[in-house]
Amino acid sequence: MIMKTKQQFSYSGFSLVELLVVIFILSVILGAIYSSIIQQKHSAIYESATSSVQVVGESIITLLRRDIMMAGYGVDKKLSIYIEDGGNSNPDKIYLNDYSVIDNRDLANGFYGHIDISNAFLNITSLSSYNHDINGDGTDDFVDCNSGNNAQKIITDLVDLTTGNKVATIICNGSDNYALDQAVRAKLIAPAIYYEINNNRLRRSDSRSAGAQPIAGGEGGADDLQVVDLQVAYRANGTWYCNDPSTACPSSSTFDPEDIELIRLNVVVRSRSLDKIISSTRRRPQVENRVGSNTDDNFTYRVFSETVAPRNLMGLN
Repeated sequence: MIMKTKQQFSYSGFSLVELLVVIFILSVILGAIYSSIIQQKHSAIYESATSSVQVVGESIITLLRRDIMMAGYGVDKKLSIYIEDGGNSNPDKIYLNDYSVIDNRDLANGFYGHIDISNAFLNITSLSSYNHDINGDGTDDFVDCNSGNNAQKIITDLVDLTTGNKVATIICNGSDNYALDQAVRAKLIAPAIYYEINNNRLRRSDSRSAGAQPIAGGEGGADDLQVVDLQVAYRANGTWYCNDPSTACPSSSTFDPEDIELIRLNVVVRSRSLDKIISSTRRRPQVENRVGSNTDDNFTYRVFSETVAPRNLMGLN
């Protein structure tokens, strides 16, 4: 007689609690991995943006330093520089005599980097009747109106700004190719190098450029790297000016470059758009006499500053 035994099977498995524990552990691990990936992504974006800011800021300061150091070369020192203060809400503008129109050989031959207007200050609305060949080489050293250049700046030797304007733009208009956009008061006039910020781009013009050429910032759109501020303070006769929002900058009434001892340049560069997780509390900072922004945004800002001693100004000789 064959006896059949009943086989015993075990149907035990994971309980609901055990499954929940496993799911919880897996979610923690996956969450940590995701967080690490996101953090690395943010770090890469931030490092890329700050690296671009560093490169652009340093190159701008280098260019500005070179031009400031050359201010006053080959001209009467009152023509060397003018700082148009933007007050507590706008960027400053810088005018310098264009030193590229003159060299040591020209100076040795008795030429200077400006034209003589009169022995007394006159109100000038056009340069048409004056000699534009500064260095005696037979070419126009101010502007070639045939090139369409309508952004050439000039600077004069005026100190008392309550009597007239110190700077102007040459306008090419056909009938009078050297009309000025505003009257200036001058005994001497020189072509000028000009710096301004326009639409978050730093621009520079001189006697050789067909208009204000962009140096840096805003290449492709609102989210690209921007140059958002240019601020200039200076020390004259031992006192710093244009460095406090609560104090009026005196350059609106008098400005004598011969009194200047030091110039402090400040450029504010804003990064490309960043994730708000990184930079939600960042804003444009206060620099010199311009107040900072009171609105947070998703950008990072960097201030590049350098103090320069203009070697050609009489105050340092």
